[in-house]
Amino acid sequence: MLAKGPTHLIFFYALVIAVLWQAGELRKIYNLPHFVGLVVMMSIFGAWAIPCAQMAGGSRVTGVWQGQMWLAIADFKLRGWILNIPRSLGYFLPWLVFVPLVGSAKFSSDRQTRIVRGLIWGTALPLLIVDLIPGWLPRYGMHLVAPAVWIMAAALTAEDLTWPGWFGGKKLSRQDRHRIVVMIVLLTCFCMGLYAFILIPHFQERQKIKTIAAEIDALVPASERLYAVDPDYQPFFFYVHRPIEYVRELADVPPRARYFLVQASNEKTAENATQWAPARPKPILRVEDYRHWKTILFSVDASEQRR
Repeated sequence: MLAKGPTHLIFFYALVIAVLWQAGELRKIYNLPHFVGLVVMMSIFGAWAIPCAQMAGGSRVTGVWQGQMWLAIADFKLRGWILNIPRSLGYFLPWLVFVPLVGSAKFSSDRQTRIVRGLIWGTALPLLIVDLIPGWLPRYGMHLVAPAVWIMAAALTAEDLTWPGWFGGKKLSRQDRHRIVVMIVLLTCFCMGLYAFILIPHFQERQKIKTIAAEIDALVPASERLYAVDPDYQPFFFYVHRPIEYVRELADVPPRARYFLVQASNEKTAENATQWAPARPKPILRVEDYRHWKTILFSVDASEQRR
C-alpha cells in the first residue's frame, strides 16, 4: 500500500478468490482474521497518509496521485502496448515451455486439480487485464510469477504427465522430468552468463539516465548544493552525487544558490528571476531523458552578483 497503492490487492484477491471459488470454499474469505488483517493494513497506510495530507495539503496529495495515474495513460505507445503480452510472458521463462503439460497433468486428488485450476484463472486473467491497460507495463504483473511457479511445480510432480497429442503424446516418467528440468536449468545458467558478461556491459554504455547524472556532476562543484524546482519524477536524481534540495517554486530558491534545475516549461521564468540581481541565471545544460522529458540546469555567476 505504501509503495504502489491498492493495485497490488488486485493480484492478491484474484488468486485468493479464484482458488477458493474452484475449491468450493469461497465463504472462507469472510472471517475475523481476514478482517483484522485489512484493518491493520489500512491503519499502517493511514498512519502515513493522514499526516502527509495534513502537511502537504489534501488537494496537492490527491493531485500527485491522479497525475501519476494519468501519466501512465498519457505516455501510451501503441508499439509497446502491442508487445505487452509477449514481453510479460518473457518473465515466466524458462518454465513457460511446460505450460502445455499443465493441461495433460493428472493429479492425485480432485482438490489439487481444483486448486491448480483456480491458480490458472487467478494468474491468467489479471495478467491479461494488466497487459491490456494502456500505459501499464509488463513488469506490473510480476507478482504472478509466484503462482505460476506453483502451477509448473504441481504439473511436474503430478501423478501422471504426458506431452500433448500434437507433440507426440508421450508419457513422461519421473526420470524424464528430472532430465528435462536439469537440461533447462543448465541452458538457463548459460544464457544468464552470456547476458551478464556480454549484454549488460553493452547496455551500461548506452544508459541515458546515468549519463545525464554524470553530466550534472561534472558541471556542479562538489561543494555546491543543487536545487531542483518542482522537478516531478526524475530518475537521474538517484545517480547525482551532489546534495539536492527540492523546492516547489523558483521563488523558493535562496539567493545564495548557484545551481538549480527547472523543467523546460519554466525556462523563461528562470532566465528572468530577480533574486540574484544584478546577476542573471544562465542555462548551462539541457538534458532529455528516455521519456523525452527536458530539464535545464542553470548557474548563477557569483562574481556578477557581487558587482
